Amino acid sequence: MDLNELRQGLNELDDKLVKLFVERLEIVNQVAEFKRKQEMKIIDRPREEQILERLSLTHPDFTFEIRQLYEQIFQISRSLQEKQLSQIEQLPIFQIPQEKEPVYGLLGRKLSHSFSPFLHSQIASYPYRLYEVEPTKLTGFLKTQEIRGLNVTIPYKERVMPYLDKVSQIAEKARSVNLIRKNEQGEKVGYNTDYDGLLYAFKKAGISLAEKKVLILGSGATGRTAAVFAENKKAQVIMVSRQGPDNYQNLEKHYDAEIIINATPVGMYPYNEQTLIDLAKFDKCLYVFDAIYNPLKTRLLAKAGELQIPHQNGLAMLAAQGVKTAEIILDQSFPESQTEEIYRLLHKKMNNIILVGMPGSGKTTLGQEVAKLLKRDFYDSDREVFLQQNLTPAEIIAQQGEAEFRYLEKQVIKNISRSVGSVIATGGGAVLDPENISALKRNGTIIYLRRELSQLSLEDRPLGFTTGIEELYQQRKDYYLKAAQGIVDNDQEIPLVVQKIVEVYHENLASKWT
Repeated sequence: MDLNELRQGLNELDDKLVKLFVERLEIVNQVAEFKRKQEMKIIDRPREEQILERLSLTHPDFTFEIRQLYEQIFQISRSLQEKQLSQIEQLPIFQIPQEKEPVYGLLGRKLSHSFSPFLHSQIASYPYRLYEVEPTKLTGFLKTQEIRGLNVTIPYKERVMPYLDKVSQIAEKARSVNLIRKNEQGEKVGYNTDYDGLLYAFKKAGISLAEKKVLILGSGATGRTAAVFAENKKAQVIMVSRQGPDNYQNLEKHYDAEIIINATPVGMYPYNEQTLIDLAKFDKCLYVFDAIYNPLKTRLLAKAGELQIPHQNGLAMLAAQGVKTAEIILDQSFPESQTEEIYRLLHKKMNNIILVGMPGSGKTTLGQEVAKLLKRDFYDSDREVFLQQNLTPAEIIAQQGEAEFRYLEKQVIKNISRSVGSVIATGGGAVLDPENISALKRNGTIIYLRRELSQLSLEDRPLGFTTGIEELYQQRKDYYLKAAQGIVDNDQEIPLVVQKIVEVYHENLASKWT
């Protein structure tokens, strides 16, 4: 066989593999739904090991390769299940109305985790709903519904345009509509309020694009909107796509970019660890903007922080486009302070409170009380490990070794750190792994809960039996201090310490708003 025939054989195999992989993912979604109903957790390491052992034995010559492949498959499966089991409130999806009732809300295909209903509930009183519509039903929906104010998200921002009577200049230039409103003449008019969101976000950051080289990652609806925005601000615009003349294989041509805008979903929940570029190579970069807002700090933005490059997520853009949407729907203006207030509300709603500290410092007890006070979900990483393994951390370390416990702990932290608006108590040694801290900071504020060593409660602590508590503290204290964005001393009654945790958390958020 020649090379072309061999490659053709590979292509045919790839087609079969993708089809089977998609079938597997569909079953994974069914498993996630079962787990949700049974209130089961995601990670099942013993089952994963059984699968790995069984499959490895089928082809001994490729044991290593099979294990590598399935570790990746398991990670993808966990991420999908996490998305299904997310602790974000599952908002109701409304069916297409049978009668011509006024339609306000969001049109898209998959919307169960949207923040738009909360956002609009803070601005106005119209009944903002979520409308999941399949592509085959898009025409009927747009032609038959009494649309008063309808936001549009992927995959329909461009597809809705042929059904509209008028389109704003910005929307037409960007080929992207994210708001439809019927005017007094009965005409469906399309707008692009994402543009207004970008305008506000860059104004808030005090960043000028004039005469700057702006690199935009992505050529979809958000990327095209960002390009129009940057061009209108007199920037030199480079749009990067996967197959265009400027692509991810020849980025070295643009390492002199001064502003970088990520307009792709790469790095978005639940794939928080992904990024498209190596930011360190862009040595002229002055500012990074990522349109993603979940997680609050993508891997791209985390790298910008490491390099001390000013950066911003998409939360201000989300708030501003929401306020602009309300202005168009209601035909009235809101002060800029309204946008800032919405931004802060969104930030509070999404940001996690994370407690770190020595074993027995009170993280679980105080974390539960903080969660009750703020009406948030609560996670304890040690408890999550126990629920998965039916063994305490101390038992896992005694029976399987500390390395296995740290592995399990890391997987748990990776999952719970993707939640939003939660309170998280970590194990005493979680700070030792920088990847744990990086994951936790993506969506949260880390508070070091400090307590006198003589006051620590050390019953059933996994490492308290083998290492003196003073020695353990000396080993870890610098890790706690380095990770912490705030410190609270647990030296008072529980209600007072709880209040102090909340105060430090709010102070930390406020420092990011100024």
